[in-house]
Amino acid sequence: MSDIAISILNCDFNNIKFELNRINDSIIKYIHIDIMDGHFVKKNTENLFDMKSICKYTNKKIDVHFMVKKPKIFITNFLKYNPDIISFHIESEENISKNISLIKSHGIKCGIAINPDTDIHTLNNYVKNIDVILIMSVVPGKGGQKFINSTFKKIKLIKKKLLKINPKIKLEIDGGVNNLNSKSLNKSGADILVSGSYLINQKNIKKASISLLKV
Repeated sequence: MSDIAISILNCDFNNIKFELNRINDSIIKYIHIDIMDGHFVKKNTENLFDMKSICKYTNKKIDVHFMVKKPKIFITNFLKYNPDIISFHIESEENISKNISLIKSHGIKCGIAINPDTDIHTLNNYVKNIDVILIMSVVPGKGGQKFINSTFKKIKLIKKKLLKINPKIKLEIDGGVNNLNSKSLNKSGADILVSGSYLINQKNIKKASISLLKV
Protein backbone atom coordinates (compact mmCIF):
# COMPACT_ATOMS: atom_id res chain seq x y z
CA MET A 1 0.00 0.00 0.00
CA SER A 2 1.24 3.48 -0.87
CA ASP A 3 2.00 6.15 1.69
CA ILE A 4 0.46 9.59 1.33
CA ALA A 5 2.38 12.87 1.38
CA ILE A 6 0.43 16.12 1.42
CA SER A 7 1.89 19.16 -0.28
CA ILE A 8 0.92 22.17 1.81
CA LEU A 9 1.96 24.72 -0.82
CA ASN A 10 -1.59 26.03 -1.13
CA CYS A 11 -2.69 25.79 2.49
CA ASP A 12 -3.73 28.77 4.65
CA PHE A 13 -0.39 29.75 6.18
CA ASN A 14 -2.10 32.34 8.39
CA ASN A 15 -3.82 29.41 10.12
CA ILE A 16 -1.03 26.85 9.92
CA LYS A 17 -1.83 25.23 13.28
CA PHE A 18 -5.42 24.61 12.17
CA GLU A 19 -4.27 23.27 8.80
CA LEU A 20 -1.75 20.88 10.35
CA ASN A 21 -4.26 19.66 12.92
CA ARG A 22 -6.55 18.67 10.05
CA ILE A 23 -3.67 16.67 8.61
CA ASN A 24 -2.57 15.19 11.94
CA ASP A 25 -5.94 13.46 12.25
CA SER A 26 -5.47 11.39 9.09
CA ILE A 27 -3.53 8.47 7.62
CA ILE A 28 -1.19 10.90 5.81
CA LYS A 29 2.44 10.00 6.56
CA TYR A 30 4.38 13.01 5.24
CA ILE A 31 4.16 16.79 5.12
CA HIS A 32 5.62 17.62 1.69
CA ILE A 33 7.50 20.93 1.57
CA ASP A 34 8.06 22.44 -1.90
CA ILE A 35 10.99 24.84 -1.92
CA MET A 36 11.49 26.83 -5.14
CA ASP A 37 14.19 29.41 -5.79
CA GLY A 38 12.65 31.55 -8.55
CA HIS A 39 15.34 30.34 -10.97
CA PHE A 40 14.88 26.60 -11.46
CA VAL A 41 11.19 27.47 -11.69
CA LYS A 42 9.61 30.93 -11.82
CA LYS A 43 7.95 30.71 -8.42
CA ASN A 44 9.89 31.45 -5.23
CA THR A 45 8.80 29.84 -1.96
CA GLU A 46 11.99 30.30 0.06
CA ASN A 47 10.21 32.40 2.69
CA LEU A 48 6.79 30.79 2.51
CA PHE A 49 7.26 27.98 5.03
CA ASP A 50 7.72 28.66 8.76
CA MET A 51 9.52 25.41 9.43
CA LYS A 52 9.72 25.94 13.20
CA SER A 53 5.94 26.18 13.40
CA ILE A 54 5.41 23.30 11.00
CA CYS A 55 7.69 21.04 13.01
CA LYS A 56 6.02 22.19 16.23
CA TYR A 57 2.44 21.54 15.15
CA THR A 58 2.69 18.39 13.05
CA ASN A 59 3.07 14.77 14.15
CA LYS A 60 3.92 13.71 10.59
CA LYS A 61 7.30 13.13 8.96
CA ILE A 62 8.77 15.92 6.85
CA ASP A 63 9.47 15.33 3.15
CA VAL A 64 11.37 18.22 1.52
CA HIS A 65 11.47 18.74 -2.25
CA PHE A 66 13.97 21.29 -3.57
CA MET A 67 13.15 22.74 -6.99
CA VAL A 68 16.29 24.85 -7.07
CA LYS A 69 19.36 25.30 -9.28
CA LYS A 70 21.91 25.05 -6.46
CA PRO A 71 20.60 22.65 -3.77
CA LYS A 72 23.61 22.55 -1.43
CA ILE A 73 22.85 25.74 0.52
CA PHE A 74 19.18 24.74 0.84
CA ILE A 75 20.07 21.25 2.01
CA THR A 76 22.44 22.68 4.61
CA ASN A 77 19.78 25.08 5.90
CA PHE A 78 17.18 22.32 6.30
CA LEU A 79 19.32 19.74 8.09
CA LYS A 80 18.40 21.26 11.46
CA TYR A 81 14.75 20.33 10.92
CA ASN A 82 15.71 16.65 10.61
CA PRO A 83 13.39 15.78 7.72
CA ASP A 84 12.80 12.14 6.87
CA ILE A 85 13.46 12.73 3.15
CA ILE A 86 15.28 15.44 1.21
CA SER A 87 14.93 15.35 -2.58
CA PHE A 88 16.57 17.56 -5.17
CA HIS A 89 16.49 17.57 -8.97
CA ILE A 90 18.75 15.65 -11.31
CA GLU A 91 18.52 18.76 -13.51
CA SER A 92 20.19 20.97 -10.87
CA GLU A 93 23.56 22.61 -11.57
CA GLU A 94 25.66 21.16 -8.74
CA ASN A 95 27.61 17.98 -8.16
CA ILE A 96 24.89 15.38 -7.65
CA SER A 97 27.08 12.85 -5.82
CA LYS A 98 28.32 15.42 -3.28
CA ASN A 99 24.77 16.48 -2.44
CA ILE A 100 23.71 12.84 -2.04
CA SER A 101 26.62 12.31 0.38
CA LEU A 102 25.75 15.47 2.32
CA ILE A 103 22.16 14.33 2.89
CA LYS A 104 23.02 10.73 3.70
CA SER A 105 25.80 11.74 6.11
CA HIS A 106 23.11 13.18 8.39
CA GLY A 107 21.04 10.00 8.43
CA ILE A 108 18.39 11.48 6.13
CA LYS A 109 16.91 9.58 3.19
CA CYS A 110 18.00 11.05 -0.14
CA GLY A 111 15.72 11.40 -3.11
CA ILE A 112 16.41 12.55 -6.64
CA ALA A 113 13.57 14.20 -8.52
CA ILE A 114 13.19 13.88 -12.27
CA ASN A 115 11.16 16.16 -14.55
CA PRO A 116 8.57 14.76 -16.99
CA ASP A 117 10.76 15.33 -20.06
CA THR A 118 14.03 14.06 -18.53
CA ASP A 119 15.41 10.69 -19.64
CA ILE A 120 15.44 8.18 -16.79
CA HIS A 121 18.94 7.09 -17.74
CA THR A 122 20.32 10.32 -16.29
CA LEU A 123 19.78 8.57 -12.95
CA ASN A 124 21.97 5.57 -13.80
CA ASN A 125 25.07 6.73 -11.92
CA TYR A 126 23.17 7.51 -8.72
CA VAL A 127 20.56 4.81 -8.14
CA LYS A 128 22.86 2.70 -5.95
CA ASN A 129 23.20 5.52 -3.43
CA ILE A 130 19.70 7.00 -3.13
CA ASP A 131 16.53 6.01 -1.30
CA VAL A 132 13.80 7.69 -3.36
CA ILE A 133 13.12 8.57 -6.99
CA LEU A 134 10.65 11.45 -7.06
CA ILE A 135 8.85 11.27 -10.42
CA MET A 136 7.30 14.59 -11.44
CA SER A 137 3.90 13.98 -13.01
CA VAL A 138 3.46 17.67 -13.83
CA VAL A 139 5.87 20.36 -14.98
CA PRO A 140 7.38 21.65 -11.70
CA GLY A 141 6.62 25.13 -10.46
CA LYS A 142 2.96 25.48 -9.56
CA GLY A 143 0.13 23.54 -7.98
CA GLY A 144 -3.17 22.45 -9.47
CA GLN A 145 -1.81 21.12 -12.77
CA LYS A 146 -3.26 18.19 -14.69
CA PHE A 147 -1.55 14.82 -14.22
CA ILE A 148 0.66 13.80 -17.17
CA ASN A 149 -0.48 10.30 -18.22
CA SER A 150 2.91 9.32 -19.65
CA THR A 151 3.99 9.09 -16.00
CA PHE A 152 2.70 5.51 -15.93
CA LYS A 153 5.11 4.56 -18.72
CA LYS A 154 7.98 6.23 -16.86
CA ILE A 155 7.15 4.28 -13.68
CA LYS A 156 7.25 1.01 -15.64
CA LEU A 157 10.59 1.90 -17.23
CA ILE A 158 12.14 2.88 -13.90
CA LYS A 159 10.93 -0.32 -12.25
CA LYS A 160 12.20 -2.41 -15.16
CA LYS A 161 15.61 -0.80 -15.54
CA LEU A 162 16.63 1.10 -12.41
CA LEU A 163 15.02 -0.83 -9.56
CA LYS A 164 16.91 -3.92 -10.67
CA ILE A 165 20.07 -2.04 -9.67
CA ASN A 166 18.63 -0.95 -6.31
CA PRO A 167 15.31 -2.64 -5.47
CA LYS A 168 15.07 -0.78 -2.14
CA ILE A 169 14.37 2.56 -3.83
CA LYS A 170 10.94 4.05 -3.16
CA LEU A 171 9.01 5.62 -6.04
CA GLU A 172 7.35 8.91 -5.14
CA ILE A 173 4.86 10.47 -7.56
CA ASP A 174 4.34 14.24 -7.37
CA GLY A 175 1.85 16.36 -9.29
CA GLY A 176 -1.83 16.20 -10.15
CA VAL A 177 -2.44 13.19 -7.93
CA ASN A 178 -6.11 12.72 -7.01
CA ASN A 179 -8.70 10.00 -6.48
CA LEU A 180 -9.12 9.55 -10.26
CA ASN A 181 -5.54 8.44 -10.95
CA SER A 182 -4.43 7.14 -7.56
CA LYS A 183 -5.91 3.67 -8.13
CA SER A 184 -3.74 3.20 -11.23
CA LEU A 185 -0.72 4.61 -9.43
CA ASN A 186 -1.20 2.16 -6.56
CA LYS A 187 -1.48 -0.72 -9.02
CA SER A 188 1.65 0.44 -10.84
CA GLY A 189 3.66 0.11 -7.63
CA ALA A 190 4.01 3.71 -6.48
CA ASP A 191 5.29 3.87 -2.89
CA ILE A 192 4.49 7.50 -2.02
CA LEU A 193 1.72 9.61 -3.53
CA VAL A 194 2.14 13.37 -3.18
CA SER A 195 -1.17 15.20 -3.35
CA GLY A 196 -1.62 18.92 -2.84
CA SER A 197 -4.67 20.71 -4.18
CA TYR A 198 -6.91 17.64 -4.09
CA LEU A 199 -6.33 17.12 -0.36
CA ILE A 200 -5.92 20.70 0.87
CA ASN A 201 -9.18 21.81 -0.77
CA GLN A 202 -11.20 19.09 0.97
CA LYS A 203 -13.12 19.86 4.15
CA ASN A 204 -12.47 16.33 5.33
CA ILE A 205 -8.79 15.60 4.63
CA LYS A 206 -9.00 12.34 6.57
CA LYS A 207 -11.69 10.94 4.27
CA ALA A 208 -10.00 12.31 1.13
CA SER A 209 -6.65 10.74 2.02
CA ILE A 210 -8.29 7.32 2.44
CA SER A 211 -9.79 7.69 -1.05
CA LEU A 212 -6.26 7.82 -2.52
CA LEU A 213 -5.45 4.31 -1.32
CA LYS A 214 -8.11 2.42 -3.28
CA VAL A 215 -6.83 -0.37 -5.52
